[in-house]
Amino acid sequence: MSHELKPKNKWTRSTNNSIVGGVLSGLSEGLGVDVTLVRLIWVLSVFLFGSGILLYLFLWLLLPREDKVDAYETAKVLGVCQRIGLNYGHEIAVVRVLFAASFFFSFGVTFLAYILLYFLLPENNGHKYYRV
Repeated sequence: MSHELKPKNKWTRSTNNSIVGGVLSGLSEGLGVDVTLVRLIWVLSVFLFGSGILLYLFLWLLLPREDKVDAYETAKVLGVCQRIGLNYGHEIAVVRVLFAASFFFSFGVTFLAYILLYFLLPENNGHKYYRV
């Protein structure tokens, strides 16, 4: 089975073509879609669901800028998200976003799972890239 090395982080905040914080342009680059489509969907989510602004701020806080990805990949709070990202081939930004979002909805269960994962997950294998 052939393995190729692939950069980890597709979900970043863009420093190019950004209007406010680079969230929407970064997501469009990472997902491979036109930035206009992502911005249109975001505007619709603001007017139809009211959650677009909160989601934008949430992603602005959690996604790294594309020029700061190396610093973002260092271990934060016990390093669980970093271990999952590096050891199991998931983007660290996506893992952190999912964990942070689940903290709001799980009423503490995610916190307990996070602590448990700290003890159960193997140590980071030290790779800056994951295998596909």
